[in-house]
Amino acid sequence: MAYKEKYLYNIYMKEKKNKSDLYIAITHWLTSGFVVPLILVFLTVIALGMFLPEKDPVVYEIIMIFLSPIIYWLGTMYGANYINKTYIIKNKDKIAKISALTLLIIGGGFRLLGFINSGVLKLEFIGFGLILITFYIASKKYIKNSTL
Repeated sequence: MAYKEKYLYNIYMKEKKNKSDLYIAITHWLTSGFVVPLILVFLTVIALGMFLPEKDPVVYEIIMIFLSPIIYWLGTMYGANYINKTYIIKNKDKIAKISALTLLIIGGGFRLLGFINSGVLKLEFIGFGLILITFYIASKKYIKNSTL
């Protein structure tokens, strides 16, 4: 174990892990861009279903366009906090770029596939653009390079 790594600890005094930027970026995307938003969107849809008398899917889609960037911002805050405590981060900008690119490829790929199958350009493409921008900006803001 290198001298620097030996003294980089998280709040539980567990040693931080030395992983590749790609590994950390994928972990960040899975946590910040998939798991946390999935849970928060699920809870939001349940809440909207309980409190909105209108059952029109377009209304839900418009509301979600505005709420999704907030949900992804919160998810990114949580995910960045997790990776900052768990991993030795040498290049935060590279991690932010790789994780945003992963979101673009996977999230954009599913939306493109839906467009190819239906031929309809949905409102969610606007929301996805906002999500992608929010995810990248929040990742750059909250992911920190490790220091001694």
